Amino acid sequence: MKIKNLIKLSAFIFLLTGTYSCADLEVENLNSADRARALSTPEDVISLLNGGTNTFFAASTSFLGVNLDLQADIITSTNAANNYWGDADEPRRRINNSTTWDDKNNVEFLFNDCFSAIHAANFVFAAVNTDGLELVENDVDNTQKHLAAAYMLKGMGYGYLGYVYDKGYIVEFDAVEPPTTLVSYSDLIAEAVFNFEEAKKIYAANPSANWDYILDANLSSEEAIKLCNAYAARFMAGEARTKAEAASLDWTTIRKYSQEAITEDFSPTSVGAILSNGQHSWNTFEINADRAAYLPVDLQVCWLMDNDYPKSYPATGVLGPVNTDDMREQTDFVYTESLGWLREDRNRSIFSNYTFIRYQYNYQSTNDGNPMHIVTAAEMDLIEAEAEYMLGNMDAAKTIIDAGPRVTRGGLPVLADNSPATIERAIWYENMVELHSSGIGIALAYMRRWDRLQEGSYLQYPVPASELEITTQPIYTFGGAGFGNEEGTADGSNAWK
Repeated sequence: MKIKNLIKLSAFIFLLTGTYSCADLEVENLNSADRARALSTPEDVISLLNGGTNTFFAASTSFLGVNLDLQADIITSTNAANNYWGDADEPRRRINNSTTWDDKNNVEFLFNDCFSAIHAANFVFAAVNTDGLELVENDVDNTQKHLAAAYMLKGMGYGYLGYVYDKGYIVEFDAVEPPTTLVSYSDLIAEAVFNFEEAKKIYAANPSANWDYILDANLSSEEAIKLCNAYAARFMAGEARTKAEAASLDWTTIRKYSQEAITEDFSPTSVGAILSNGQHSWNTFEINADRAAYLPVDLQVCWLMDNDYPKSYPATGVLGPVNTDDMREQTDFVYTESLGWLREDRNRSIFSNYTFIRYQYNYQSTNDGNPMHIVTAAEMDLIEAEAEYMLGNMDAAKTIIDAGPRVTRGGLPVLADNSPATIERAIWYENMVELHSSGIGIALAYMRRWDRLQEGSYLQYPVPASELEITTQPIYTFGGAGFGNEEGTADGSNAWK
């Protein structure tokens, strides 16, 4: 039977044949004979898993994800391409969740590609658990290795769906009927954590099972477990849409995941024709010899480094550099008097004179050979510090922050005290400075769980209109000045400006 709600697999043809198509495809019942014929060999199944994994990482590092950074006020723009100006503008604009919107792919891409990845994982489970296929490579039975990777892939797919969208589907590999009910972001993240735990069990029982599905990454079973923990920490901390929701999170478990996560960046090396970090290439791109940015650093970051700096750009003149002792202002950012492509007729108040350069590497000229920093150790340390803060352990939070990049890279002194206000401010500062452009959605997730987004900012994406139309469900949206009293839209109660 066919799944009638047509959950999209935009990369499905690529996964099976190596030929990419963006056409919407019907998804076969994974118990069908057609599926068995299509995936009759270990090579077929492993190729599908590799393709699904690459689809996920391409989506979760895509340049389309930088719109979330614009809404979180860590970058800015007056460029109408990809709705960059629309997501940076003030007062905030409403998401145009429509099938006729020119920039609808901003909302669709991650939804579609995460489900592509989930379906690829489900095909692995169906081939092994239903068909009894053994995934043998070079006379070695790697079935457990690939099952663990499939669980891990489902965890990442469901996790990012819950991290970015308000709803989604849970799709079981052995379901007879298609899913018809959208579940909440909390359910999606819980499903992600469940799949990470299943992956960890297999890795723990099979210490020789490595993870080597993208680029030059080759993680041992122990390292794969740590990466599962890192994603679990990110998604669980990012579940909250408001400060009130953040107070009710299981911070004890979040702390444990962050403590048992990676201690070095997960940073495979990009190969432009296969996979590179779009967030880095676009957020660091310079458009002229004066080093003006295509997507300049937002004034929130400047103001955090220098509290005398204005939160809105003045009507005349050019702002000078910030006054700060933080050495990262020199190593991670560059000041320029040039305003580049920023347009006076498109809201001068959101201008900026700073370019982010930390992850620029060779992206000015090539997408090849660049460390991708997909998940950073600094993110895990800051999640741990935030967990300690939320659990009332100010001494522990201070110890983590004082031992971190604020001091080791920034050259700043240790925190003056361990008061809640001092700790809270330091965590905010480090999320915007140290974690700048360190992952799609990280800044938005932090800002929303502290109610720091401007009134009218969207807290999450809605289910894409194309999916809602297919499933004959009402189309809805989020965001827009004056809509702060609606669920899914920031009320501005603790807005940074």
